[in-house]
Amino acid sequence: MFTQNIVRSQGIKKEQRNIGNWIAYIEQKSNKKICYAYSNPVKTRLYQGEREKPYININYLGNHEFTIMIYCGYKIASDYPVIITIDNKKNQLNAGYNNGYSITYDSTQDAYITDLLIRTLDNYFIVKSHEDKDNIAIDYYSLSGFKEVLKYLENNCS
Repeated sequence: MFTQNIVRSQGIKKEQRNIGNWIAYIEQKSNKKICYAYSNPVKTRLYQGEREKPYININYLGNHEFTIMIYCGYKIASDYPVIITIDNKKNQLNAGYNNGYSITYDSTQDAYITDLLIRTLDNYFIVKSHEDKDNIAIDYYSLSGFKEVLKYLENNCS
């Protein structure tokens, strides 16, 4: 199931489509399209305290290529890596920006993680991050609608 909204503001057309637990956005200004999808965790374990709403963002770069960025909702502890786990395969992300965001190290890792997310038989994946040594967040993200949102971006942004 999906829902769709189209908004026009200050010369920018922004289309939103909800697909499962994912939201796809296509923004168009003049001839340039920016296409991405994001999702929030469906469950968080261990974390104690307040934080902004975490999310994963997947940008479509064209030609079946995507890039992945995760916002943890707090300043990430530099001594601990951000780990995304898919099918019990752990992948360390680059959290060196110290502002709550972590990204993949390169396009090869983007392709590998995207492929794992597409091929997994699991219904979710996990992101583990540390605010400090004692405060850890384990966020569970649903894959409901993930494959469909990627196809939607590919079909509408190429």
